[in-house]
Amino acid sequence: MGVGEVGINFEEKNVLKLAVFYLSLQLVFRLKKIITQKLRISNSSNSSFDFINLLFMNTNNNDTEHLSQPNSYRELLFDARWLNKKAAIIKRDNFCCAICGSTNHIVVHHKQYHYKRKEQRKCYPWEYDDKYLITLCENCHKRGHFKFKIPMKFID
Repeated sequence: MGVGEVGINFEEKNVLKLAVFYLSLQLVFRLKKIITQKLRISNSSNSSFDFINLLFMNTNNNDTEHLSQPNSYRELLFDARWLNKKAAIIKRDNFCCAICGSTNHIVVHHKQYHYKRKEQRKCYPWEYDDKYLITLCENCHKRGHFKFKIPMKFID
């Protein structure tokens, strides 16, 4: 080991990568929320806007208020519930692609989509049972989407 190097094993390295990724997504989510709020109040009579305080305020990502508003699927992937579930699935799959074993650019893939008939909506990403989720590298994920259509299961 060289000067200044810290000895960490493979799993610790991947946990650190996942933590950095998770924090990056949280920052993007907060910045998007801040910019949206800034745009909403910029035309109001209250022109004092404390950007720094809003950036570091404690936001509760577990509320469901935002779910009543139309959101894209991509936006839902920044929800803390999905980020926590995703981290658990990646850890379960030993931080590597279930197909090729790669540890680069890994994602969590839904093996099937679910539609709740009573609520007339697709399930949110974090609502799926773990058995319907799998860790894939970016290449295997893209290849799978190109070759196969993801089935939709209708549930009551």
